[in-house]
Amino acid sequence: PGMALFRAALLWTVLASETPSPTSPEYQPVRIAACESRNLTKEACAALGCCVWQSVDKQCLASESGRCMMEAKVEDPVKDFAIDPEATYEVFYAEYLLARWVLDFAPWNAYHSGVAFQNVATGEKYMVDYSPVHSEAVQNVIFPNGTGAVSMVDGSFGAGKGAGALDTAAFYAEGSLVDHFTWNNQAVTRFTTFWNKKYQNYTSVGFVNGTVFEKYVEWAVREYRGKYDTFEPVEITVNKKLVVSSRMCHDLTLDSFWALHDLGMEFQPHKMFFRDHIIAYARDVGPVDMGPGKWRNKRALLRYFRVFLANLAKIKKEFTYARNMLVLAFKLKVRPFLFVDHVYHEVHMVEPFLNYCYLPISMPPERTEPFSAEKLCALPMQASIANATLVPGQKLSLLAVAVEGRLDEPVADRVLPLAALVVFVLSFAVGSGGSRKEKLKRP
Repeated sequence: PGMALFRAALLWTVLASETPSPTSPEYQPVRIAACESRNLTKEACAALGCCVWQSVDKQCLASESGRCMMEAKVEDPVKDFAIDPEATYEVFYAEYLLARWVLDFAPWNAYHSGVAFQNVATGEKYMVDYSPVHSEAVQNVIFPNGTGAVSMVDGSFGAGKGAGALDTAAFYAEGSLVDHFTWNNQAVTRFTTFWNKKYQNYTSVGFVNGTVFEKYVEWAVREYRGKYDTFEPVEITVNKKLVVSSRMCHDLTLDSFWALHDLGMEFQPHKMFFRDHIIAYARDVGPVDMGPGKWRNKRALLRYFRVFLANLAKIKKEFTYARNMLVLAFKLKVRPFLFVDHVYHEVHMVEPFLNYCYLPISMPPERTEPFSAEKLCALPMQASIANATLVPGQKLSLLAVAVEGRLDEPVADRVLPLAALVVFVLSFAVGSGGSRKEKLKRP
């Protein structure tokens, strides 16, 4: 808490100038733009100091301080792939249980899905699905990595460099930590000539001939794989319209059904399917420039991640707690950010902030309407901002975030909020400090 308040004080001095003093050379952000390109040879990538990920083409990926963001080598899965155009293939919706929680004494299941094919005559099996490369932790797709992110977790940034706490605070104040963020949210479209043993349920949805199957495989591993390479679990709606889609396994499955439909397949499902949606509700959303000199944008991003980190342990334990975190951010006037297609997007949220819902997967040519379709949601569709629970130890650190946000407003806009800020501070300062959970009172 003391360091958090120190950062707020230092921030006040930094804001005297629109452009803060430059960071010392040894901490300059790693210049990785040259690595982020496709169709370079392995030798060319190595010469740039990048890591190579070979998928359908050769793609250079960035590295920070010599450490690869991702290391994987996937040979071209359809290089020697040949099928009989006259063969008939049965198409299946495939799924397996990924995780299970208990909410209000009822199970809440999350599934992984894919599209499976089987040659009716020979029994040969094939599968297409979309999976995160770093599947060892859910945190990889919702929180950044790299030295900047690690320093937010343990406060280690700048340690041992001779500047100590002052240097750490300077990186917060300038927003420079953002330049040291990397992401482990990479994903890949997989094509296999077998059915993965993890899949438990297969439901037939129709048949295609060999010609259609071959065109679909080309679409999946050439077009889709080349277009999408990140795993993004959250979708954003504005005024009951989907404006930012998720990018998960279910999205590939549904997109595959539409690709097959466009190729002439007629769907004959034997039952109705459901998929889970993580829906964020917003007034508006848009990309934010995190380039050189955009210090206020970077500091705003850091404030959100600090609120996120303060609640991360609880979210890992109870995933629906993410709504509580967003309500806290709303009361602190901290706007959330999502990392969408390699770009940070700022989200101006509205009630009910966030929900987790099961919606039916409609077979083409039918489409599911998220706001009119029958759905089962984990949380109520009404969320009050009057109260939001605080986990122990949050009070001073979140107070520092609120103070920094007020200080980060343009000078002309700082005078009017002072009275409100005093009331806001008092709402933290008073209350039952000995209780296990504390409440944010409405100012």
